[in-house]
Amino acid sequence: PPPVTMTPRRTLLLLFLLLPHLLLQLRASSPPCRARATAGRLPRLLLARSRSSADARARGGVRALRSRAVQGRDAAPDAGRRITVMGGGSFGSAMAIAAASKGHNVTLLVRRQEVADQINNENRHPRFEDVILSDRISATTDPAEAFGGTEDLLTPHLIIHTVPVQVSREFLKSVKPHLPEGVPILSCSKGIEVSSGYLMHEVLAEALADERTGEAPPLAFMSGPSFADELARGMPTGAVIASEDRRLARDVAATLASERLRMYASTDVTGVEVGGAVKNVIALAAGIAEGLELGMNARSAIVTRGCYEMRRLGHLLGGKQSTLTGLAGIGDTFGTCFGPMSRNRRTGERIGKGEMLGEILSAADQVSEGVPTAAALVKLIQERDHSYRIDLKYPIIFGVADILKGSRTPLEGFQDVMRDPLRMEMYELQPPAESNGEDAKKTVLRERETALDLRESSLRTLEDALRQRELAVEAMEKRASKIQQQNRGTALQNLAAKQAA
Repeated sequence: PPPVTMTPRRTLLLLFLLLPHLLLQLRASSPPCRARATAGRLPRLLLARSRSSADARARGGVRALRSRAVQGRDAAPDAGRRITVMGGGSFGSAMAIAAASKGHNVTLLVRRQEVADQINNENRHPRFEDVILSDRISATTDPAEAFGGTEDLLTPHLIIHTVPVQVSREFLKSVKPHLPEGVPILSCSKGIEVSSGYLMHEVLAEALADERTGEAPPLAFMSGPSFADELARGMPTGAVIASEDRRLARDVAATLASERLRMYASTDVTGVEVGGAVKNVIALAAGIAEGLELGMNARSAIVTRGCYEMRRLGHLLGGKQSTLTGLAGIGDTFGTCFGPMSRNRRTGERIGKGEMLGEILSAADQVSEGVPTAAALVKLIQERDHSYRIDLKYPIIFGVADILKGSRTPLEGFQDVMRDPLRMEMYELQPPAESNGEDAKKTVLRERETALDLRESSLRTLEDALRQRELAVEAMEKRASKIQQQNRGTALQNLAAKQAA
């Protein structure tokens, strides 16, 4: 036959036909890629074995939350999840209203029978007389009834804790026998327990620990700028749900989120709780400055420097700086320090005007968590921070504690702050001290777990890409084989035509 001239078109066709064979040879000559693909299960097994028992319990709480939701939908398609709110005060009632607006059935566990009767009979709460409550909200003073008793169909999917911090331990111990096993608990209480210096996640873990296993139920924590009055009236609100298990944090956030309540998830429990505690003390300082009529410049400076002390303490305890610059830190601080509905700011303002703390607290119908939290923070800092002159590192927290204790007048407190030694405005925060090794170790473990989660996700993505490539190669091989058969048939027809001619 005459020689074939290689035109550009024929060259491209030849390369197209040879490409599948080149790819197969390339895959065969690079075993590490296949090894990484087939070994993708190993990191996941190691990750699964490295999960802590707390994380396993939290995942169990997520499964309980979802499985009970399915049961609720099967029993009543229009019904949402069942939620029990512990504490019938302002914030507990506001959370009940927000949850009911999402379609959930809510039971309020209150102290006084007259409050329960007003909610059940009149659909009104004493704190919000002008707000008509949904029919999905009921109230009781009986813990057994609130938590469903022995009937599984009445067991709540989620329990929300809104009892003030200083009485939380005693309250939790009283209701512990009635709590259903494995149901997640969302704590909305902000502050530090004075008697122990514990944050709420430590209080709940200790108070609710199982007597046999020592394990606590799945826990999550809510914080952010969320005034009860605005939340109850359906005004737009943003908050953060934190849990050591990100699945639980996301599921609780999805349970409560709505068009009026924006929820974000976080795994930084310590950072979220530190922000929620310290912001109340900063609000007292801002209120005192307002009561002394020191002006907006002074209030702004006090709030800003207070946020720096918040970041320093959060770093000391193992919290993340990014958390304290978000809704749970600076966001909540702004609302509490400048909002007209802030109880802590109003208490500070009255102190600045010369009123006695005892008279203010005795006349108040709501708790100002910043008052006991200030002394608790000082105790916590003295126990955890062994660096030089900690009083210069936390002048606002220490100053507010002294004012509340009566060892300084409000004016003397602010004069002492203005007379502090001159220094740089900000310092780069160093790693926590050796005395805080346990908290630092927990932080490292959380970051390592996050890295493992990302690695696991990357391996899954790589496996998917390899499977897609295998399918593409198979498709190209079939197409090339088909083209070869067509070309061979065409060549045979041409040859037969020539022979006939």
